[in-house]
Amino acid sequence: MNCGLHKYGFLFCLWIALAGGCASLSEDQCRHANWYDIGFRDGLKGYRADYVFQHGEACAKYGISVNRPEYSRGYEEGLKQYCIPSNGYMMGLQGQPYNGVCKGPDADAFFRMWLKGKQVYEIEKRLREINVEMEEIDNSLVETQTDREERRSLLSRRRELEQERTRLLIEKEMKSRQGDG
Repeated sequence: MNCGLHKYGFLFCLWIALAGGCASLSEDQCRHANWYDIGFRDGLKGYRADYVFQHGEACAKYGISVNRPEYSRGYEEGLKQYCIPSNGYMMGLQGQPYNGVCKGPDADAFFRMWLKGKQVYEIEKRLREINVEMEEIDNSLVETQTDREERRSLLSRRRELEQERTRLLIEKEMKSRQGDG
């Protein structure tokens, strides 16, 4: 079980930890670990550098220690690929969190692109919410029990949602173009 700090992963791992433990690596993985590769994958996923401590705790149960120099070497190489600004945009677009792990000349560009992608993600999320609410309104309008005043209110709300959706679609298009450059 990989217990990265993704959207719901932390809560799941907390639940698992309370129920009996959340190990980043199994005994077999610890025994046959290629610490460079493990570090590389963690860096490539944008995990914080202290994620190695979870591996250390997991493997300590089996009397195995982390090869920190190899892990760190792989982690730094993985970060080099993770911290590319275009990857920042894709991570934001997927709603992935950014753990502030990028350093050096690309760090600011990565963060700006992540933020642009995250903004598009938030717009898409709101568009989905609008579509659900509009569908609920449409279903209510079809019902024969809906009185006249309620219908008027529902139609007014639907127009507001249509206007917001149009504004968001334009905003999304503009932000998506910014993400390309």
